[in-house]
Amino acid sequence: MELLLESAGILFIKVLENIGDEEKQAKKNKQDRLTPPQPFIVDGEMKQKLKRKKIILVDDLYTTGRTMFHAYDAIKTCQPKDIQTFSLFR
Repeated sequence: MELLLESAGILFIKVLENIGDEEKQAKKNKQDRLTPPQPFIVDGEMKQKLKRKKIILVDDLYTTGRTMFHAYDAIKTCQPKDIQTFSLFR
């Protein structure tokens, strides 16, 4: 993903840390995919850097939308100027 973004001239910065159970979505049933707890926190050093910035959240595969929802929810606590989302596949 990082290489793809950089080849498009988009700076890639990892700001989320996954503190979830790490079980692959494909191994979960639909109910488990739709009701997971928040798996992300924003890296401590990045919190102030995101304030009033334009953010693009990128995910490789959009299945239920929960990953994007949780990522968005975690990042919005940093008060960015704008958050947009982009998925490669749905």
